[in-house]
Amino acid sequence: MVDAAGSGEQVDTAGSGEQVDATGSGEQVDAAGSGEQVDAAGSGEQVDTAGSGEQVDAAGSGEQGESAGSGEQVESTGSGEQVESTGSGEQVDTAGSGEQVESTGSGEQVDTAGSGEQVESTGSGEQVESTGSGEQVDTAGSGEQVESTGSGEQVDTADSGEQVDAAGSGEQVDAAGSGEQVDTAGSGEQVESTGIGEQVDAAGSGEQVNAAGSGEQVDAAGSWEQVESTGSGEQVESTGSGEQVESTGSGEQVDTAGSGEQVDAAGIGEQVDAAGSWEQVESTGSGEQVDTAGSGEQVDAAGSGEQVDAAGSGEQVDAAGSGKQVESTGSGEQVESTGSGEQVESTGSGEQVESTGSGEQVDTAGSGEQVDAAGSGEQVESTGSGEQVESAGSGAQVDAAGSGEQVDTAGSGEQVDAAGSGEQVDTAGSGEQVDAAGSGEQVDAAGSWEQVESTGSGEQVDTAGSGEQVDTAGSGEQVDAAGSGEQVDAAGSGEQVDAAGSGEQVESTGSGEQVESTGSGEQVESTGSGEQVDAAGSGEQVDAAGSGEQVDAAGSGEQVESTGIGEQVDAAGSGEQVDAAGSGEQVDAAGSWEQVESTGSGEQVDAAGSGEQVDAAGSWEQVASTCSGEQVDTAGSGEQVDAAGSGEQVESTGSGEQVESAGSGAQVDAAGSGEQVETAGSGEQVDAAGSGEQMPGMVGASLIVHYSSRSLALSLNH
Repeated sequence: MVDAAGSGEQVDTAGSGEQVDATGSGEQVDAAGSGEQVDAAGSGEQVDTAGSGEQVDAAGSGEQGESAGSGEQVESTGSGEQVESTGSGEQVDTAGSGEQVESTGSGEQVDTAGSGEQVESTGSGEQVESTGSGEQVDTAGSGEQVESTGSGEQVDTADSGEQVDAAGSGEQVDAAGSGEQVDTAGSGEQVESTGIGEQVDAAGSGEQVNAAGSGEQVDAAGSWEQVESTGSGEQVESTGSGEQVESTGSGEQVDTAGSGEQVDAAGIGEQVDAAGSWEQVESTGSGEQVDTAGSGEQVDAAGSGEQVDAAGSGEQVDAAGSGKQVESTGSGEQVESTGSGEQVESTGSGEQVESTGSGEQVDTAGSGEQVDAAGSGEQVESTGSGEQVESAGSGAQVDAAGSGEQVDTAGSGEQVDAAGSGEQVDTAGSGEQVDAAGSGEQVDAAGSWEQVESTGSGEQVDTAGSGEQVDTAGSGEQVDAAGSGEQVDAAGSGEQVDAAGSGEQVESTGSGEQVESTGSGEQVESTGSGEQVDAAGSGEQVDAAGSGEQVDAAGSGEQVESTGIGEQVDAAGSGEQVDAAGSGEQVDAAGSWEQVESTGSGEQVDAAGSGEQVDAAGSWEQVASTCSGEQVDTAGSGEQVDAAGSGEQVESTGSGEQVESAGSGAQVDAAGSGEQVETAGSGEQVDAAGSGEQMPGMVGASLIVHYSSRSLALSLNH
């Protein structure tokens, strides 16, 4: 279940029982099933967790949170730091101006400071340190935190009971063994963790972070963030103006920066990122890293623009301050970039980047990969002011441009991209690349808005100048969002849907259904299993067909998502997003424009230049899909949907309340200034009031009076 109020965000996820919420001034987060939970109220946060019983809280001025049972909790403070760690030992953190980030299994670490620091950096609040078997990290001045260990330790936390503390201005957070948790800070962060122990976070201005499969992690700080490291010991680094990068072996990573970044991680562990103006991103089949240790990779990115390399069997590359390149290959190729921002195989003002399992290059072949970035109209995998990115292995990768990012994850075949002003997204059957067909097709993107697509047998798709469409065959993944308002469809088993600029509808076929949306941009519907979601306001929509995926996007720009295993996703105040898919996919959406999504079976989503998203509309929205077909704001047998800008949605009201519960029942709501939230399953409940109150599980009954006639009718139709 998930909801997003007008000014506040909401997020929830059902299935195995995750939940999360984010309110207007404060965020909310909850996770059910295995029992993770967290919440943040307006001035003070609430947090609850069910299942094995986790809990946590985050107060206005920056309180600590609690953790219970085998699950952990985490917390964040007013200025909004966050951090977390997973079972395998992921960690992530994001600070106000730019903080630390985590370290993984073998013990990677990385950090990035305000002006662009490295791991092991200090000053106004950097991160530092990591060890071979267990990592640790600290955060300074403004308030950063981060930590994680192989077996799942925590900073300021104990062995079996993870816990952590949060100082006055902005603090630590914890992540436990089997259950992780994380919180988000005052202005609106998110964070979450999945069944296997993923993590995610979002910082003040809009960061994101996630950790996939074996435990990946990533983070994005205020202006420039760092990013994560993976299980086998990858690392990544970021630079002054805000680069990001990451990749993992089995897990994925994702990150997003201040103005709008993106990042993704594919099935085997792809990665991608997009930073402030130009970011880098990278990932490899075997899981190379940048600025990562472990088997001995390393890389660096300097202030103005550096190159970066990673040795070992993993390669890496980085992107420097103004414009970077990035790339890596399976056999360990490298690629370089220069101070002014060259691209390996990239043009215009932006950069390009790419990497493949066998070692393809951006604008490189192999079995036929591609990627390019044009001046005004980017190629798949590249944008004018932004960068491109690509993924290797069996997975697919995606890119995020400067002003708008894209992200995708492969696995069974996902993909997505986002061009400068309008992005396309694509996904393949077994996991292709954007602008990479089955047999090795390329894809192009037109002037202002790009398209991109790929299919199992290697189809292509194109998009036109003013508005694009896109579809993809194969098992049925795809989605697109054009500049002014696009349509999107997904065939096969019934995948995706999109939402255009002013509020377009989108549809999906196969076993799943889609639904329609109106001019002002409401949407709502449910698929075969019954998922649906919508976001109104300036015009959002989102849906996931097939097994029934869902996603939501809120007014100012929220995200939401969940996966079968129980990934989480979030959207921050200014508009962040994050997700983790089945094998560990990830997606994120940054400040102005976000990207989102990817699923195990291969759903897709897109976000346009003006901020479209499949399930991402007007200001900044996000959207996602799950592995077995979870729904955001939706439950197993019967889902829910959200309400966008003015607060429409099935189960949503004018001032922006949300409400609803699914078959096994998860519920959550977020009101205008204060939200409610609830989750079913074993029967959890959580709420975050304006000042930070709790509410009983039956809150839905009281909220029903707020239903708009339209949303009520929709819910009845359900």
